[in-house]
Amino acid sequence: MDRCYFIDKETFEVYKEHPNVFSVDPRIANTVSMLNKLGYYTLASCEGHWEIKEYDISVPKENRYTGIYILFKEYYDFPNIPEGFELEKEDRITLRYTMEYYDEYGNHRNRFEFEREKEKYCKIIEDWANQLPERER
Repeated sequence: MDRCYFIDKETFEVYKEHPNVFSVDPRIANTVSMLNKLGYYTLASCEGHWEIKEYDISVPKENRYTGIYILFKEYYDFPNIPEGFELEKEDRITLRYTMEYYDEYGNHRNRFEFEREKEKYCKIIEDWANQLPERER
């Protein structure tokens, strides 16, 4: 697994090492930082990780995919959501992009293509966060 970066809980600045921080994956650290600075407070997040499992149709679906997600502290009324992402609304909301480990024929995906897809959607969500209006607090 990749090393996590940290975000200061008071200033929401990104650090590699810091005593007053929360953990965040490197490719979405700037996005999570920006969201919190704008008043869209987060609880958890993930950039998606390469963990191919042996293909078996009996393997539950949750073991056949990963994804980029951000879990928010409360419900926010976003003006839009980023391309390719879904907004899951339950007690709190999660913004999620799902990436499959296998193609439609059950073959392992190529890791290079997987990482390229992940980079693309991490960039999409970062661009989205950067255009959001600041919330009144």
